[in-house]
Amino acid sequence: MGEAIERFLRERGVNRGAADPAEELVRRVRARGYSVTGDGAGGYVVDARHAIADLDGLRAFAVTRGIEAAEAGLVHAE
Repeated sequence: MGEAIERFLRERGVNRGAADPAEELVRRVRARGYSVTGDGAGGYVVDARHAIADLDGLRAFAVTRGIEAAEAGLVHAE
């Protein structure tokens, strides 16, 4: 659902404020059906079985699964 909304906004040139890069990436991973939680030490746990040390590790996890791992939110198309 989130991807459809992003596409709708992008097609209309709507500018949505950029989210925190970590929150945006977690949101994108969750949109693909993964469960993502913080581990309390700045890392992440995905689907209760993948321990990921930091945001760079989560980004690598996402990229290997074909999930867009951009740093910012939607960009206004001018």
